[in-house]
Amino acid sequence: MRPLKKTFCAIALAQGVCLALGLWIQDRYLSLAEEWTVHEQVWTELESITAGMRRELPQQVDLRSPESPGYRQVETLASSLIAGGQVNALVTDPEWRVILSPVETAAAEVLPPTGETVSWRNCGPVAHDGKAPQRGLLMLGGVSQPALAFALPDARGYLLVSSRTHADTAAIGSSQTFMAALLAFVWICGLQCIVAFLILSRIHGEHSRWQVKTDEEMLRRTQDLLRTRDAVIFGLAKLAESRDPETGQHLERISLYSTRLAAELRKYPKYREVVTPAFVRMIGISSALHDIGKVGIEDAILLKPGKLTNGERYSMQMHSLIGGECLREIERRLANSNFLDMAREIALFHHERWDGNGYPHGLAGEEIPLAARIVAIADVYDALSVRRVYKPALPHTKCVSIIREEAGKQFDPDLVAVFLTIEAQFREIARQFADDSSASKSEQPAAGSTLRTADHRPQLTPEQETLLMLAGQPVNEPISSTKTA
Repeated sequence: MRPLKKTFCAIALAQGVCLALGLWIQDRYLSLAEEWTVHEQVWTELESITAGMRRELPQQVDLRSPESPGYRQVETLASSLIAGGQVNALVTDPEWRVILSPVETAAAEVLPPTGETVSWRNCGPVAHDGKAPQRGLLMLGGVSQPALAFALPDARGYLLVSSRTHADTAAIGSSQTFMAALLAFVWICGLQCIVAFLILSRIHGEHSRWQVKTDEEMLRRTQDLLRTRDAVIFGLAKLAESRDPETGQHLERISLYSTRLAAELRKYPKYREVVTPAFVRMIGISSALHDIGKVGIEDAILLKPGKLTNGERYSMQMHSLIGGECLREIERRLANSNFLDMAREIALFHHERWDGNGYPHGLAGEEIPLAARIVAIADVYDALSVRRVYKPALPHTKCVSIIREEAGKQFDPDLVAVFLTIEAQFREIARQFADDSSASKSEQPAAGSTLRTADHRPQLTPEQETLLMLAGQPVNEPISSTKTA
Protein backbone atom coordinates (compact mmCIF):
# COMPACT_ATOMS: atom_id res chain seq x y z
CA MET A 1 0.00 0.00 0.00
CA ARG A 2 2.97 2.33 0.29
CA PRO A 3 3.02 3.36 -3.41
CA LEU A 4 -0.77 3.86 -3.22
CA LYS A 5 -0.38 6.18 -0.22
CA LYS A 6 2.32 8.19 -1.97
CA THR A 7 0.22 8.54 -5.12
CA PHE A 8 -2.90 9.42 -3.12
CA CYS A 9 -1.04 12.08 -1.11
CA ALA A 10 0.42 13.58 -4.29
CA ILE A 11 -3.00 13.71 -5.99
CA ALA A 12 -4.68 15.07 -2.85
CA LEU A 13 -2.02 17.77 -2.54
CA ALA A 14 -2.37 18.73 -6.20
CA GLN A 15 -6.17 18.82 -5.87
CA GLY A 16 -5.91 20.89 -2.71
CA VAL A 17 -3.57 23.41 -4.35
CA CYS A 18 -5.74 23.72 -7.46
CA LEU A 19 -8.92 24.00 -5.40
CA ALA A 20 -7.36 26.55 -3.06
CA LEU A 21 -6.16 28.61 -6.01
CA GLY A 22 -9.61 28.43 -7.63
CA LEU A 23 -11.37 29.39 -4.42
CA TRP A 24 -8.91 32.24 -3.85
CA ILE A 25 -9.58 33.59 -7.33
CA GLN A 26 -13.31 33.19 -6.76
CA ASP A 27 -13.03 34.85 -3.37
CA ARG A 28 -11.11 37.75 -4.85
CA TYR A 29 -13.67 38.14 -7.62
CA LEU A 30 -16.60 37.96 -5.20
CA SER A 31 -14.87 40.31 -2.77
CA LEU A 32 -14.22 42.85 -5.50
CA ALA A 33 -17.78 42.48 -6.78
CA GLU A 34 -19.18 42.85 -3.28
CA GLU A 35 -16.87 45.76 -2.55
CA TRP A 36 -17.93 47.53 -5.72
CA THR A 37 -21.58 46.97 -4.84
CA VAL A 38 -20.97 48.47 -1.40
CA HIS A 39 -19.14 51.36 -3.01
CA GLU A 40 -22.10 51.99 -5.28
CA GLN A 41 -24.43 51.99 -2.28
CA VAL A 42 -22.16 54.35 -0.33
CA TRP A 43 -21.80 56.74 -3.27
CA THR A 44 -25.59 56.76 -3.66
CA GLU A 45 -26.02 57.47 0.08
CA LEU A 46 -23.40 60.22 0.00
CA GLU A 47 -25.07 61.81 -3.00
CA SER A 48 -28.38 61.71 -1.11
CA ILE A 49 -26.82 63.28 2.00
CA THR A 50 -25.07 66.01 0.05
CA ALA A 51 -27.88 66.61 -2.45
CA GLY A 52 -28.36 70.28 -1.51
CA MET A 53 -24.79 71.01 -0.53
CA ARG A 54 -23.79 72.26 -3.97
CA ARG A 55 -25.98 75.34 -3.48
CA GLU A 56 -24.29 76.11 -0.16
CA LEU A 57 -20.79 76.35 -1.60
CA PRO A 58 -19.51 79.94 -1.91
CA GLN A 59 -19.14 81.49 -5.32
CA GLN A 60 -15.59 82.58 -4.53
CA VAL A 61 -13.09 80.86 -2.24
CA ASP A 62 -9.58 81.97 -1.32
CA LEU A 63 -8.13 78.98 0.47
CA ARG A 64 -4.90 80.85 1.11
CA SER A 65 -6.71 83.30 3.44
CA PRO A 66 -8.38 81.70 6.49
CA GLU A 67 -10.02 85.05 7.29
CA SER A 68 -11.84 85.35 3.98
CA PRO A 69 -15.64 84.79 3.97
CA GLY A 70 -15.40 81.95 1.42
CA TYR A 71 -12.89 80.06 3.55
CA ARG A 72 -15.11 80.43 6.64
CA GLN A 73 -18.16 79.26 4.72
CA VAL A 74 -16.36 76.10 3.44
CA GLU A 75 -15.05 75.35 6.95
CA THR A 76 -18.51 75.71 8.42
CA LEU A 77 -20.00 73.46 5.74
CA ALA A 78 -17.37 70.72 6.37
CA SER A 79 -17.87 70.90 10.12
CA SER A 80 -21.63 70.63 9.77
CA LEU A 81 -21.27 67.52 7.59
CA ILE A 82 -19.03 65.85 10.16
CA ALA A 83 -21.30 66.90 12.99
CA GLY A 84 -24.11 64.93 11.40
CA GLY A 85 -22.22 61.76 12.43
CA GLN A 86 -22.54 59.98 9.10
CA VAL A 87 -19.68 61.35 7.01
CA ASN A 88 -16.14 62.72 7.18
CA ALA A 89 -15.17 65.88 5.29
CA LEU A 90 -11.97 67.74 4.49
CA VAL A 91 -10.73 70.36 1.98
CA THR A 92 -7.71 69.94 -0.31
CA ASP A 93 -5.99 72.03 -2.96
CA PRO A 94 -5.80 70.87 -6.62
CA GLU A 95 -2.76 68.69 -5.71
CA TRP A 96 -4.78 66.85 -3.00
CA ARG A 97 -2.86 68.44 -0.16
CA VAL A 98 -5.06 69.01 2.91
CA ILE A 99 -5.81 72.68 3.49
CA LEU A 100 -8.66 72.42 5.95
CA SER A 101 -9.17 69.50 8.37
CA PRO A 102 -11.76 70.02 11.13
CA VAL A 103 -9.66 68.59 13.99
CA GLU A 104 -12.07 69.71 16.62
CA THR A 105 -14.57 67.03 15.66
CA ALA A 106 -15.02 63.40 16.74
CA ALA A 107 -13.58 62.26 13.43
CA ALA A 108 -10.22 63.92 14.07
CA GLU A 109 -8.48 60.56 14.70
CA VAL A 110 -9.10 59.36 11.12
CA LEU A 111 -8.71 62.63 9.24
CA PRO A 112 -5.27 63.62 7.98
CA PRO A 113 -3.72 66.79 9.39
CA THR A 114 -3.35 70.00 7.43
CA GLY A 115 -0.50 69.90 4.90
CA GLU A 116 -0.61 66.13 4.35
CA THR A 117 -1.28 64.82 0.84
CA VAL A 118 -4.11 62.30 0.58
CA SER A 119 -4.55 59.50 -1.94
CA TRP A 120 -7.46 59.84 -4.36
CA ARG A 121 -8.55 57.64 -7.28
CA ASN A 122 -11.36 58.52 -9.66
CA CYS A 123 -13.92 55.74 -10.07
CA GLY A 124 -16.42 57.34 -12.40
CA PRO A 125 -16.77 59.71 -15.32
CA VAL A 126 -15.17 63.11 -14.76
CA ALA A 127 -17.70 65.92 -14.28
CA HIS A 128 -16.40 68.64 -16.61
CA ASP A 129 -19.13 71.15 -15.73
CA GLY A 130 -18.08 71.20 -12.05
CA LYS A 131 -21.69 70.89 -10.89
CA ALA A 132 -21.90 67.13 -10.21
CA PRO A 133 -19.62 65.57 -7.55
CA GLN A 134 -16.85 63.19 -8.72
CA ARG A 135 -17.00 59.59 -7.46
CA GLY A 136 -13.72 58.08 -6.23
CA LEU A 137 -11.80 56.25 -3.48
CA LEU A 138 -10.13 58.14 -0.64
CA MET A 139 -7.51 56.57 1.63
CA LEU A 140 -8.33 57.43 5.25
CA GLY A 141 -6.86 55.65 8.25
CA GLY A 142 -5.22 53.05 6.04
CA VAL A 143 -8.57 52.07 4.49
CA SER A 144 -9.73 52.87 0.97
CA GLN A 145 -13.22 54.40 1.27
CA PRO A 146 -15.71 55.57 -1.37
CA ALA A 147 -16.02 59.33 -1.35
CA LEU A 148 -17.35 62.29 -3.31
CA ALA A 149 -15.18 65.17 -4.46
CA PHE A 150 -16.88 68.56 -4.87
CA ALA A 151 -14.86 70.97 -6.99
CA LEU A 152 -14.55 74.42 -5.42
CA PRO A 153 -15.07 77.55 -7.55
CA ASP A 154 -12.26 78.59 -9.90
CA ALA A 155 -10.59 75.13 -9.45
CA ARG A 156 -9.12 76.27 -6.16
CA GLY A 157 -9.49 72.81 -4.58
CA TYR A 158 -11.90 70.07 -3.51
CA LEU A 159 -14.30 69.34 -0.70
CA LEU A 160 -14.02 65.58 -0.03
CA VAL A 161 -16.90 63.74 1.68
CA SER A 162 -16.65 60.04 2.74
CA SER A 163 -18.74 57.62 4.85
CA ARG A 164 -17.72 56.60 8.36
CA THR A 165 -19.39 53.15 8.42
CA HIS A 166 -18.10 51.66 5.16
CA ALA A 167 -14.86 50.28 6.61
CA ASP A 168 -16.58 48.17 9.26
CA THR A 169 -19.17 46.89 6.80
CA ALA A 170 -16.45 45.85 4.33
CA ALA A 171 -14.48 44.05 7.04
CA ILE A 172 -17.56 42.09 8.13
CA GLY A 173 -18.34 41.18 4.52
CA SER A 174 -14.73 40.07 3.92
CA SER A 175 -14.76 37.85 7.03
CA GLN A 176 -18.02 36.21 6.01
CA THR A 177 -16.70 35.59 2.51
CA PHE A 178 -13.52 34.01 3.91
CA MET A 179 -15.46 31.64 6.19
CA ALA A 180 -17.71 30.58 3.33
CA ALA A 181 -14.68 29.95 1.13
CA LEU A 182 -12.98 27.92 3.90
CA LEU A 183 -16.03 25.72 4.43
CA ALA A 184 -16.35 25.21 0.67
CA PHE A 185 -12.67 24.27 0.46
CA VAL A 186 -12.91 21.67 3.25
CA TRP A 187 -16.11 20.16 1.87
CA ILE A 188 -15.04 19.96 -1.79
CA CYS A 189 -11.49 18.84 -0.98
CA GLY A 190 -12.83 16.09 1.29
CA LEU A 191 -15.17 14.80 -1.41
CA GLN A 192 -12.41 14.87 -4.02
CA CYS A 193 -10.02 12.99 -1.71
CA ILE A 194 -12.61 10.27 -1.09
CA VAL A 195 -13.30 9.87 -4.80
CA ALA A 196 -9.57 9.89 -5.61
CA PHE A 197 -8.87 7.25 -2.95
CA LEU A 198 -11.60 4.94 -4.24
CA ILE A 199 -10.39 5.28 -7.85
CA LEU A 200 -6.75 4.81 -6.89
CA SER A 201 -7.58 1.78 -4.74
CA ARG A 202 -9.29 0.12 -7.66
CA ILE A 203 -6.49 0.99 -10.08
CA HIS A 204 -3.85 -0.15 -7.58
CA GLY A 205 -5.71 -3.41 -7.00
CA GLU A 206 -5.87 -4.11 -10.72
CA HIS A 207 -2.21 -3.22 -11.12
CA SER A 208 -1.21 -5.42 -8.18
CA ARG A 209 -3.06 -8.40 -9.61
CA TRP A 210 -1.47 -7.80 -13.00
CA GLN A 211 1.96 -7.45 -11.38
CA VAL A 212 1.55 -10.68 -9.42
CA LYS A 213 0.46 -12.52 -12.55
CA THR A 214 3.41 -11.08 -14.50
CA ASP A 215 5.86 -11.99 -11.72
CA GLU A 216 4.53 -15.53 -11.60
CA GLU A 217 4.89 -15.87 -15.35
CA MET A 218 8.43 -14.48 -15.24
CA LEU A 219 9.30 -16.84 -12.40
CA ARG A 220 7.91 -19.80 -14.31
CA ARG A 221 9.88 -18.89 -17.42
CA THR A 222 13.03 -18.36 -15.38
CA GLN A 223 12.62 -21.73 -13.72
CA ASP A 224 12.08 -23.35 -17.12
CA LEU A 225 15.25 -21.73 -18.43
CA LEU A 226 17.22 -22.81 -15.36
CA ARG A 227 15.99 -26.39 -15.68
CA THR A 228 16.87 -26.38 -19.37
CA ARG A 229 20.30 -24.92 -18.66
CA ASP A 230 21.05 -27.41 -15.90
CA ALA A 231 19.83 -30.32 -18.02
CA VAL A 232 22.11 -29.24 -20.88
CA ILE A 233 25.08 -28.96 -18.52
CA PHE A 234 24.43 -32.39 -17.07
CA GLY A 235 23.90 -33.79 -20.56
CA LEU A 236 27.28 -32.44 -21.67
CA ALA A 237 28.92 -33.98 -18.63
CA LYS A 238 27.23 -37.32 -19.31
CA LEU A 239 28.43 -37.17 -22.90
CA ALA A 240 32.01 -36.73 -21.72
CA GLU A 241 31.60 -39.48 -19.12
CA SER A 242 30.35 -41.88 -21.76
CA ARG A 243 33.93 -42.06 -23.04
CA ASP A 244 34.77 -44.01 -19.90
CA PRO A 245 32.11 -46.63 -19.12
CA GLU A 246 33.85 -47.53 -15.86
CA THR A 247 32.87 -44.29 -14.14
CA GLY A 248 29.28 -45.40 -13.49
CA GLN A 249 27.40 -42.79 -11.46
CA HIS A 250 30.50 -40.70 -10.89
CA LEU A 251 28.79 -37.39 -11.82
CA GLU A 252 25.89 -37.94 -9.42
CA ARG A 253 28.29 -38.66 -6.58
CA ILE A 254 30.56 -35.70 -7.35
CA SER A 255 27.54 -33.34 -7.45
CA LEU A 256 26.29 -34.55 -4.07
CA TYR A 257 29.75 -34.60 -2.44
CA SER A 258 30.40 -31.03 -3.56
CA THR A 259 26.95 -29.85 -2.49
CA ARG A 260 27.23 -31.40 0.99
CA LEU A 261 30.72 -29.99 1.59
CA ALA A 262 29.74 -26.51 0.36
CA ALA A 263 26.57 -26.52 2.46
CA GLU A 264 28.61 -27.41 5.55
CA LEU A 265 31.01 -24.54 4.85
CA ARG A 266 28.11 -22.07 5.25
CA LYS A 267 28.13 -22.82 8.97
CA TYR A 268 31.56 -21.20 9.32
CA PRO A 269 31.86 -17.36 9.44
CA LYS A 270 34.97 -17.45 7.26
CA TYR A 271 33.01 -18.79 4.29
CA ARG A 272 29.49 -17.51 4.97
CA GLU A 273 29.71 -14.45 2.71
CA VAL A 274 31.26 -16.42 -0.18
CA VAL A 275 29.35 -19.68 0.06
CA THR A 276 25.84 -18.40 -0.50
CA PRO A 277 22.79 -20.60 -1.21
CA ALA A 278 23.28 -19.78 -4.89
CA PHE A 279 26.92 -20.93 -4.62
CA VAL A 280 25.83 -24.25 -3.07
CA ARG A 281 23.26 -24.85 -5.78
CA MET A 282 25.60 -23.86 -8.62
CA ILE A 283 28.47 -26.04 -7.44
CA GLY A 284 26.17 -29.06 -7.50
CA ILE A 285 25.56 -28.46 -11.22
CA SER A 286 28.95 -27.06 -12.23
CA SER A 287 30.93 -29.86 -10.62
CA ALA A 288 29.45 -32.27 -13.17
CA LEU A 289 31.59 -30.57 -15.83
CA HIS A 290 34.89 -31.01 -13.98
CA ASP A 291 36.17 -33.63 -16.46
CA ILE A 292 34.50 -32.25 -19.61
CA GLY A 293 37.99 -31.92 -21.12
CA LYS A 294 38.38 -35.69 -21.31
CA VAL A 295 36.44 -35.61 -24.59
CA GLY A 296 39.74 -34.47 -26.11
CA ILE A 297 41.81 -37.36 -24.74
CA GLU A 298 42.54 -40.36 -26.91
CA ASP A 299 40.78 -43.62 -26.03
CA ALA A 300 44.12 -45.40 -25.91
CA ILE A 301 45.14 -43.21 -23.00
CA LEU A 302 41.75 -42.65 -21.37
CA LEU A 303 40.88 -46.37 -21.30
CA LYS A 304 44.36 -47.80 -20.75
CA PRO A 305 44.18 -50.43 -17.98
CA GLY A 306 47.84 -50.20 -17.05
CA LYS A 307 50.13 -47.52 -15.74
CA LEU A 308 50.51 -44.42 -17.91
CA THR A 309 53.86 -43.36 -19.29
CA ASN A 310 55.16 -39.86 -18.64
CA GLY A 311 54.02 -38.75 -22.09
CA GLU A 312 50.59 -40.31 -21.62
CA ARG A 313 50.31 -38.75 -18.18
CA TYR A 314 51.11 -35.34 -19.68
CA SER A 315 48.44 -35.89 -22.34
CA MET A 316 45.92 -36.89 -19.67
CA GLN A 317 46.72 -33.75 -17.68
CA MET A 318 45.79 -31.67 -20.71
CA HIS A 319 42.12 -32.47 -20.10
CA SER A 320 41.87 -29.64 -17.54
CA LEU A 321 43.13 -27.11 -20.10
CA ILE A 322 40.86 -28.54 -22.79
CA GLY A 323 37.84 -28.35 -20.47
CA GLY A 324 38.63 -24.80 -19.31
CA GLU A 325 39.11 -23.58 -22.89
CA CYS A 326 35.92 -25.30 -24.06
CA LEU A 327 33.83 -23.64 -21.36
CA ARG A 328 35.55 -20.28 -21.93
CA GLU A 329 34.56 -20.46 -25.60
CA ILE A 330 30.96 -21.19 -24.65
CA GLU A 331 31.01 -18.20 -22.27
CA ARG A 332 32.38 -15.96 -25.00
CA ARG A 333 29.54 -16.91 -27.33
CA LEU A 334 26.97 -16.36 -24.57
CA ALA A 335 28.33 -12.80 -24.09
CA ASN A 336 26.79 -11.38 -20.88
CA SER A 337 25.83 -14.75 -19.37
CA ASN A 338 28.29 -15.85 -16.65
CA PHE A 339 26.65 -18.99 -15.29
CA LEU A 340 29.59 -21.11 -16.55
CA ASP A 341 32.21 -19.16 -14.58
CA MET A 342 32.26 -21.65 -11.74
CA ALA A 343 32.19 -24.64 -14.10
CA ARG A 344 35.21 -23.26 -15.99
CA GLU A 345 37.14 -22.66 -12.76
CA ILE A 346 36.40 -26.19 -11.57
CA ALA A 347 37.33 -27.81 -14.89
CA LEU A 348 40.58 -25.82 -15.11
CA PHE A 349 41.81 -25.87 -11.51
CA HIS A 350 40.45 -28.97 -9.74
CA HIS A 351 43.82 -30.75 -10.15
CA GLU A 352 45.81 -27.90 -8.59
CA ARG A 353 47.40 -28.69 -5.19
CA TRP A 354 47.45 -26.58 -2.03
CA ASP A 355 51.27 -26.82 -1.94
CA GLY A 356 51.60 -25.60 -5.55
CA ASN A 357 52.67 -28.91 -7.11
CA GLY A 358 49.48 -29.47 -9.10
CA TYR A 359 48.58 -28.77 -12.71
CA PRO A 360 48.01 -27.10 -15.14
CA HIS A 361 49.29 -23.77 -13.70
CA GLY A 362 50.89 -24.75 -10.39
CA LEU A 363 48.65 -22.49 -8.30
CA ALA A 364 49.01 -22.68 -4.51
CA GLY A 365 46.88 -21.94 -1.47
CA GLU A 366 43.98 -19.56 -1.91
CA GLU A 367 45.11 -18.73 -5.44
CA ILE A 368 43.04 -21.80 -6.32
CA PRO A 369 39.32 -20.90 -6.57
CA LEU A 370 37.25 -22.16 -3.64
CA ALA A 371 34.91 -24.18 -5.87
CA ALA A 372 37.89 -26.02 -7.40
CA ARG A 373 39.30 -26.80 -3.92
CA ILE A 374 35.95 -28.28 -2.88
CA VAL A 375 35.61 -30.44 -6.00
CA ALA A 376 39.24 -31.60 -5.63
CA ILE A 377 38.34 -33.31 -2.33
CA ALA A 378 35.12 -34.74 -3.78
CA ASP A 379 36.88 -36.04 -6.91
CA VAL A 380 39.73 -37.72 -5.00
CA TYR A 381 37.35 -39.31 -2.50
CA ASP A 382 35.29 -40.72 -5.36
CA ALA A 383 38.40 -41.94 -7.23
CA LEU A 384 39.61 -43.75 -4.11
CA SER A 385 36.28 -45.25 -3.05
CA VAL A 386 35.28 -46.91 -6.37
CA ARG A 387 36.93 -49.61 -8.48
CA ARG A 388 38.71 -48.71 -11.69
CA VAL A 389 40.32 -50.93 -14.32
CA TYR A 390 43.68 -49.99 -12.87
CA LYS A 391 42.85 -50.18 -9.09
CA PRO A 392 40.48 -51.73 -6.58
CA ALA A 393 38.01 -49.76 -4.43
CA LEU A 394 39.35 -48.65 -1.05
CA PRO A 395 37.31 -48.78 2.18
CA HIS A 396 35.78 -45.53 3.39
CA THR A 397 38.11 -45.30 6.41
CA LYS A 398 41.16 -45.64 4.17
CA CYS A 399 39.84 -42.88 1.86
CA VAL A 400 39.28 -40.57 4.82
CA SER A 401 42.77 -41.35 6.16
CA ILE A 402 44.42 -40.52 2.84
CA ILE A 403 42.56 -37.19 2.55
CA ARG A 404 43.47 -36.33 6.16
CA GLU A 405 47.13 -37.01 5.46
CA GLU A 406 47.02 -34.77 2.36
CA ALA A 407 45.70 -31.74 4.30
CA GLY A 408 48.06 -28.84 3.66
CA LYS A 409 49.70 -30.74 0.80
CA GLN A 410 47.16 -31.63 -1.85
CA PHE A 411 44.09 -30.16 -0.16
CA ASP A 412 43.06 -26.99 1.67
CA PRO A 413 43.49 -27.91 5.36
CA ASP A 414 40.40 -25.92 6.41
CA LEU A 415 38.26 -27.77 3.89
CA VAL A 416 39.69 -31.11 5.04
CA ALA A 417 38.73 -30.22 8.62
CA VAL A 418 35.18 -29.53 7.48
CA PHE A 419 35.18 -32.74 5.41
CA LEU A 420 36.11 -34.77 8.48
CA THR A 421 33.00 -33.51 10.30
CA ILE A 422 30.70 -34.87 7.55
CA GLU A 423 32.69 -37.84 6.23
CA ALA A 424 29.83 -40.12 7.28
CA GLN A 425 27.60 -38.33 4.76
CA PHE A 426 30.17 -39.03 2.02
CA ARG A 427 30.05 -42.73 2.94
CA GLU A 428 26.26 -42.73 2.73
CA ILE A 429 26.30 -41.08 -0.70
CA ALA A 430 28.91 -43.59 -1.88
CA ARG A 431 26.65 -46.44 -0.71
CA GLN A 432 23.52 -45.05 -2.34
CA PHE A 433 25.21 -44.43 -5.68
CA ALA A 434 27.66 -47.32 -5.64
CA ASP A 435 28.35 -49.03 -8.99
CA ASP A 436 27.16 -52.64 -8.84
CA SER A 437 30.46 -53.98 -10.10
CA SER A 438 32.73 -51.68 -8.12
CA ALA A 439 31.45 -51.44 -4.55
CA SER A 440 33.71 -53.22 -2.09
CA LYS A 441 32.26 -55.87 0.13
CA SER A 442 33.18 -53.91 3.20
CA GLU A 443 30.97 -51.03 2.04
CA GLN A 444 27.88 -53.07 1.08
CA PRO A 445 24.74 -52.33 3.16
CA ALA A 446 23.38 -54.95 5.52
CA ALA A 447 20.64 -57.36 4.48
CA GLY A 448 17.21 -55.81 4.56
CA SER A 449 18.63 -52.26 4.23
CA THR A 450 16.29 -49.78 2.59
CA LEU A 451 19.12 -47.97 0.86
CA ARG A 452 18.43 -49.68 -2.46
CA THR A 453 15.18 -50.83 -4.08
CA ALA A 454 14.35 -54.18 -5.57
CA ASP A 455 15.66 -53.09 -8.96
CA HIS A 456 18.95 -51.95 -7.30
CA ARG A 457 18.41 -48.28 -8.08
CA PRO A 458 19.57 -45.87 -5.30
CA GLN A 459 17.02 -44.10 -3.11
CA LEU A 460 17.52 -40.35 -2.66
CA THR A 461 17.07 -37.82 0.10
CA PRO A 462 14.87 -34.80 -0.70
CA GLU A 463 18.02 -32.71 -1.12
CA GLN A 464 19.43 -35.20 -3.61
CA GLU A 465 16.15 -35.42 -5.49
CA THR A 466 16.03 -31.63 -5.90
CA LEU A 467 19.62 -31.45 -7.10
CA LEU A 468 19.32 -34.29 -9.60
CA MET A 469 15.92 -33.12 -10.87
CA LEU A 470 17.52 -29.78 -11.65
CA ALA A 471 20.28 -31.65 -13.44
CA GLY A 472 17.84 -33.66 -15.52
CA GLN A 473 18.43 -36.99 -13.69
CA PRO A 474 15.31 -39.14 -13.16
CA VAL A 475 14.70 -40.00 -9.52
CA ASN A 476 13.01 -42.84 -7.66
CA GLU A 477 10.30 -42.68 -5.03
CA PRO A 478 11.71 -41.15 -1.82
CA ILE A 479 12.43 -43.40 1.14
CA SER A 480 11.03 -42.62 4.52
CA SER A 481 14.43 -42.02 6.11
CA THR A 482 18.09 -42.12 5.18
CA LYS A 483 20.73 -43.24 7.59
CA THR A 484 23.82 -41.00 7.55
CA ALA A 485 25.88 -42.89 10.10
